[in-house]
Amino acid sequence: CYRYLKLPFTADKPQFSKTNYLCYESGIGYLIKKKELAKHKTVLRFIESIDNITVYFVVYLKTGKNTFMRIHNDMPMLDEKTHGEGTSLNFNYGDNSSCLQFFDIKDYKDINIKVFDQSNVTDVGAFTKKEDNLYHNDFLKHTYQSVDENKCNFICESKYDTQHPTLVNLGRFHRGYNLNGVTDRYVVQYRLTYKNNYGSDLSFAEASNIFKDYIIDLT
Repeated sequence: CYRYLKLPFTADKPQFSKTNYLCYESGIGYLIKKKELAKHKTVLRFIESIDNITVYFVVYLKTGKNTFMRIHNDMPMLDEKTHGEGTSLNFNYGDNSSCLQFFDIKDYKDINIKVFDQSNVTDVGAFTKKEDNLYHNDFLKHTYQSVDENKCNFICESKYDTQHPTLVNLGRFHRGYNLNGVTDRYVVQYRLTYKNNYGSDLSFAEASNIFKDYIIDLT
C-alpha cells in the first residue's frame, strides 16, 4: 500500500494557509495545483533525474484536526476484483498522530461514485478553465470511488508519513486520518507518469522498483 522513503533533499513546504482549498466536507480540503510552481521545482528535478518518469499533476490535501477523510480510491477499480494502477510521491505535514489508512472493500456493489468539481476555483495557482493544458478537464472534474467504513476492512496505516516522504498506491482504498490530531494535516501529492507516455499512471510495483534505493523499512 505504501513505502517510506529517505530522499537526498528536503522538499520546500508550501504556505498552506494561503491556499484556497475546495472544501467538500467540514475540515477537508482538496485542490489540484500547477506543477510548475516554484515550491515544486526541487521535487520535480529529482523525479525527472532518476528514470523515464515525471509529474502529471500536483494535489494539495487538507485533513483538519479531529477529522478524517472519506474512504476513497484515486484509481477506480476496473472490475469487482481488479484495482486500477497508479502511484504518487507524497510529502506530509502534521503531528505524529495523523496517518494514511488503507482498506479493502467487502463487496464491489457498495462502492459510491463521487466527483470533485473545481471548475469555479479562483486560486491563481490552481488549474482553472483558463489553463492551457491538454488534460485540464481531468483536473477540473475528478471522478473517484468511495465506500462507507462499515463496508470495508482495515488493512494498515502509514504511522510515520509525517516524518518521511512516502510512495502511495493510489489503487487501494484509503483516507487521511487525523481524528486525534492537534494540528491540521496537509499533503502535497505528486502524481507520477511517464515522460514518453504522458498521462499514463505508474504502477505501484514499478514505482517501488524505480525508487528502491530510497526505500526504508520502519516495521
